[in-house]
Amino acid sequence: MVHPDAATRQAIEQTLRAVLDGAVYVDHADSPTEALDHARRMDPQVILLNLDDQRALALDAARTLRQPTRLIIGLYNPLVLDGSESQMLRESARAGVSDFVALPVSEAELAAALDGLRRLMDTGPSREGQLMAFFSHKGGVGTTTLAVHNALALAMSGQAGDTVLCDAHVPFGDAAGMLGLDPDRDLADLVADLDQQGPMDSYSIRDPRTGLHVIASPREAAAALLLTPEHLGRALIALRRRFSSVVVDLPSSLDLFTMAAIDLADAVCVVTEPVPATVRRTAELLNVLEQQGVGTDRVRVILNKAGWHQKCLPVAQVAARLGRAVSFTLPFDSDVVECSAGTETMFVSNPKSEFARGVTALAQALVQRVPAK
Repeated sequence: MVHPDAATRQAIEQTLRAVLDGAVYVDHADSPTEALDHARRMDPQVILLNLDDQRALALDAARTLRQPTRLIIGLYNPLVLDGSESQMLRESARAGVSDFVALPVSEAELAAALDGLRRLMDTGPSREGQLMAFFSHKGGVGTTTLAVHNALALAMSGQAGDTVLCDAHVPFGDAAGMLGLDPDRDLADLVADLDQQGPMDSYSIRDPRTGLHVIASPREAAAALLLTPEHLGRALIALRRRFSSVVVDLPSSLDLFTMAAIDLADAVCVVTEPVPATVRRTAELLNVLEQQGVGTDRVRVILNKAGWHQKCLPVAQVAARLGRAVSFTLPFDSDVVECSAGTETMFVSNPKSEFARGVTALAQALVQRVPAK
């Protein structure tokens, strides 16, 4: 445990012993530099790292100490951050901090963060669920349609484990409606209960035909407007603990809210269409993402609606204008539009269509190419 204040360390240690069963050995360090020394000698399973002071050194330590069999939990005081919580979460997630606990620490929040440790002890080294974010700078290119169909393909394949679709397209997301589902709980309910979470399944609605779980966008626009980047980041971390595959549909705005999901994502699916103006803006978006530290190895360019009219750009020209290869191309299909306007998807109405087959291939490729933790 790394924190300069002895009283804080003592309080956290008492909570740790109350939460964990069996013998617990806790070592203390006053600074990130001292922590590196201790960790190399001890090889700890869990590192609780103070993020309020000397954050740059703390994040350097996290990068050095991260490994698949170890949990790194960030400790922070919301009052000390003074409004910079979003930036702290982004920087820390990139450095390898897998969860966050606010001070003063509560048993419920610490127990939730330590769920990953229990999984390691029970089953040996494993990785958290895979997170795939679907995003575009422009509405109408089919981002939600592809997110929904990709989640369905993963759920129906049986190869990606339990799959959840998180509709973060706030304030007016309607992924649940596209599936004909009428949820009585949503993302706002999950966020409200983050510190005293019930079973994760209680916040989702399950599609009985495919087994897909859906966390709906807030049903009330006013509740959606209260969601912060910190809320979304913590919700996605919680979903990764429960589900093997997490698909998140994001709104068409590049801000701290969408970046909270993009920073956590194993794969960022940037959706575009073969229209010159859209492709030009997509190229700008890709440059901004790279400037924001989103590695090109995590970004997949998805060209949707290929061939939807005679003036569409061919795939080769799209790639040339983007300055990078198109990862996947999906054909225009008028039936997709009709399905999206109703309550059935192409997987239900026409699973053998070229579009449905293309999305299935996309889902399989995303799972295979997502890097191991």
